[in-house]
Amino acid sequence: MIAVNMNERCSVKLTGYGMEVLTMHYGRFISGKELEAQISPDSLGYNYFQLWEIMCIFGPTMFNGMNEVPFEDNVFYFN
Repeated sequence: MIAVNMNERCSVKLTGYGMEVLTMHYGRFISGKELEAQISPDSLGYNYFQLWEIMCIFGPTMFNGMNEVPFEDNVFYFN
């Protein structure tokens, strides 16, 4: 058994589809340069979230048999 805190910081490399999902999510609340700053990956191409945030933003787009995945290699990393 592994215990994981829902506030654990995670990083992901988003696919084009993942970036669309993220843009739609934050685009409901902010726009322009503020939106761009919020969704921009770091210099290595990673976006950072808390685990609960990943579940909230990307969970509805993930299901068995999905055509597109939001994360490269369908993997996220705990930091």
